[in-house]
Amino acid sequence: GVWELQDGKCVTRLKGHKKGVMSMAYGQRKLFTGSHDHTVKVWDAGSWECSASWKAHSDTVTAIALHDDKQILTASFSKTIKLWDIERQTLVRELKGHKSYVRCLQVDHNEPFHLYSGANDRTIKLWDLREGPSAGPAKTFTGHLDNVQCLTITDSASAEFFPLGA
Repeated sequence: GVWELQDGKCVTRLKGHKKGVMSMAYGQRKLFTGSHDHTVKVWDAGSWECSASWKAHSDTVTAIALHDDKQILTASFSKTIKLWDIERQTLVRELKGHKSYVRCLQVDHNEPFHLYSGANDRTIKLWDLREGPSAGPAKTFTGHLDNVQCLTITDSASAEFFPLGA
């Protein structure tokens, strides 16, 4: 649902996914949701109508990140990350390299073509989105004792990131 923060009232319930929502991102007055039903849906802020929907992966969509005004990234239990054209709902690029479920995505806003992904393979991978379609990760960070469930990047020029694993 969509909740009003001031009084805690539910404004509306978004209906459209056939299974539970696992991920979401907000930007450009749009809410992007990913689900166990393998789809991404786009909801227009204000009306909260679903303006677009497409099958994004062959398994659960576990994470969504905004790349820019025209593209989003999605991750999945299928071990893949996909870059999508929002307007056309078409696949721009597929990133492969994780050996297990991809759990989280973070675009580096200091370096907008850098994407970090964390997965159940206990790694964080850095992807350069300017690279060609067959390019693998630019760097892999290892040493986590368990799955990488989430990560974030500071806004500092040094672009340090702080991964958290469960």
